Amino acid sequence: MKTTRKLAFVPAIALAFTLGACSSQNDSAPVESEPTSTTTTSEATQSSSDDDRDDDADDTAESGDDDQASAASGVSSNEQALAAVAAAEGVNGGRAYSLETNDQRSEWKVKVVEGNEGRVYVIDQSGNVVRNEIDDDFDENDKHVTDAGIISLADAVKAALAERPDGYLESADFDDNDDNKFYFEVELENEAGGDLAEFDIDAESGAVTVEG
Repeated sequence: MKTTRKLAFVPAIALAFTLGACSSQNDSAPVESEPTSTTTTSEATQSSSDDDRDDDADDTAESGDDDQASAASGVSSNEQALAAVAAAEGVNGGRAYSLETNDQRSEWKVKVVEGNEGRVYVIDQSGNVVRNEIDDDFDENDKHVTDAGIISLADAVKAALAERPDGYLESADFDDNDDNKFYFEVELENEAGGDLAEFDIDAESGAVTVEG
């Protein structure tokens, strides 16, 4: 009986030593912590500054594009006006006696003598006829624009623009004075659409007279 009790006690002691060893190993194992990511104030400030510089660069580029388009618009609108006259005259071989543009300089109304009547052609920026109709204001004097020795409306416009290259064509009309002398009245405006200059172009000699 004594021998049996001693044998049972030995395994109990061994188990206690084993548990103690495991506990010691677990207590001594290092605990790893995950690194934390932080954004410093200087990094955030730098990012904000970069964004501001990019925005300023974009604004400057857009402003430059607008300025270039504005600078080119006067030349192109005058050229388009002359092209509109050629387009209207080319429909039926007529002769232009009046020209005017809209406020946006995007369409031109050209009046043309065709036979014994006058027609109104509306021409867009591409030189296309978007509308045409009879001119109810057409009279006998308008027919004289087809007389021999009379310069073209386009030549009268060019003469006026040569006097004021900075001008934008507003209108041009064939007319006669009290002495029954024919002339073209050409009105130019500035870039903003305000009155700039008015010229009378002699319909025979092409001489330019400044009005106003």
